[in-house]
Amino acid sequence: MWFEGFELSQINVGDGALRVRRGGSGPPLLLLHGNPQTHAMWHAVAPALARKYSVVCPDLRGYGGSFKPPVTADHGAYAKAAMARDMVELMSRLGHARFFVGAHDRGARVAHRLAIDHPQAIEKLVLLDIVPTIEHFERADMAFGLGYYHWFWFAQPHPFPETLVSAAPEAVIRSALEGIVPESQIFGTRFHYDPHTGEIQSIVRVAAGYGKVAVLEELRHSLQMSGDQVIYVGDGSSDVHVMLHVNRIGGLTIAVSENRYLTPIARRTILSDDGSSVLIPILEEIAGWDGARIRALFGAHGLVVQDWDKSRTDSLTIRGSTAAPLKFA
Repeated sequence: MWFEGFELSQINVGDGALRVRRGGSGPPLLLLHGNPQTHAMWHAVAPALARKYSVVCPDLRGYGGSFKPPVTADHGAYAKAAMARDMVELMSRLGHARFFVGAHDRGARVAHRLAIDHPQAIEKLVLLDIVPTIEHFERADMAFGLGYYHWFWFAQPHPFPETLVSAAPEAVIRSALEGIVPESQIFGTRFHYDPHTGEIQSIVRVAAGYGKVAVLEELRHSLQMSGDQVIYVGDGSSDVHVMLHVNRIGGLTIAVSENRYLTPIARRTILSDDGSSVLIPILEEIAGWDGARIRALFGAHGLVVQDWDKSRTDSLTIRGSTAAPLKFA
């Protein structure tokens, strides 16, 4: 089941609002997700814990449906200490001055700050897949430095790391995704460099804004696809140009946010916590399926479509059932 018995809400913690899912009864238990995740990572664990605890699963600031403050030069808005303050304020607003904490990955780093800065709030603490950062640095050797070079690089004062990344963004991304994503599937900003000095001479390709149109056409040419075979899913203003282009060539455009520039352009807009929800407009528009057949498909794979507010913007919830997990070929 997908968080059965839990309620989803936005709770203000002073600096902004956090998206929070909570349920159950008993001693308060705060669950903190890792990166790049949201509270949804706890979907298979939280309902079981809710039998004995009042479970609170927030999205940390900067993640998911929670507020995203502007970046500052000292990165203070996204410091783990700031995130820890959010958690203390959140639990206080829910009536919990002291609580249990279960945390994973970057959420566990937030939990470290919780324990250091607000020890009076912690009943007990369980951390998954992480050790304190100081332990990493004190035990660092050559292998660690080479494998985690970005830790040291991105910790340099602004704007040094950003300047270097902006000089060769595609090379940085390819290095980071080596062994995970084939180079042929990475389309980033590309420059032509002077072979002697290494200085940028010209821009070969920009993969943002209108540059996405060029990337799309490059893919269409290599795959020999017609315009009506293109399905484009976007969530921000940088998708406007390419969505207009896809509409013009007869493709399907789907917005997955309520961006005010995007939704008037997209043929369909769908809002949901579940990524598989994007299948719904595809099945309707491309395959011609009706709502009953779509519900049956999801149900056959262990998912239930709920709260389907059918309008130009589809707003819905998908939760688990007892059938087999959804699989895609």
